[in-house]
This record gives sequence, C-alpha cells and structure tokens, in this order.
Amino acid sequence: MTFQPQPTRIVDRDVRNLRNRAIPVVKVIWEGSPDGEATWELE
Repeated sequence: MTFQPQPTRIVDRDVRNLRNRAIPVVKVIWEGSPDGEATWELE
C-alpha cells in the first residue's frame, strides 16, 4: 500500500502566459504536508 496525498484546498489562482498561450494554474495545499506546503498545479 502506498500513500497518495489528496489536495486539501486551493489557496490561489493565476494565469501564466507563455508566448501566445494563457495557462491557468492553481496553488494547492496537500493533505499531510508540513507547514502548509503548497505547489502550483495545472487547473
């Protein structure tokens, strides 16, 4: 059995622009992460 953390909540939204494309991303806090560690993930 392996541990797979689940997203707890979304804390921020952003749109990153790469050349002529807009990419929506969200900042996610993960279940069991120390000190509220968050990562940017694709929406």
